[in-house]
Amino acid sequence: MALPIAAAGTIVGWIVAGIASSVVGTIVKTLITLGVGYVTYTGLSALLDLNYDQIMTLINTLPPTTVSILGVLKVGVCLKIWFSAFAMKVALWGINNDSLTKMRVTAGTGT
Repeated sequence: MALPIAAAGTIVGWIVAGIASSVVGTIVKTLITLGVGYVTYTGLSALLDLNYDQIMTLINTLPPTTVSILGVLKVGVCLKIWFSAFAMKVALWGINNDSLTKMRVTAGTGT
């Protein structure tokens, strides 16, 4: 009678090991994806903020009458909406094209 109990214990051990392996793999992949997503979002946000600030600086160098007309037309708000839409487009493009699985590190490329 000891043999079926030992076999059941082995099978249960295999099942537990398989579940633990898949759970650990899923957690690791999730943490890596969240880390890459955070770095990408932070970098993209900084880049878009820099571009927005440069455009607003250039707008403010225009003559005062033109700046006041652009202020009434809410050009700054329109630029913020445009940059937000661009950020969303880039984020959705990255999700839809599965860019995280296509990332490759090759020696000798880049700067």
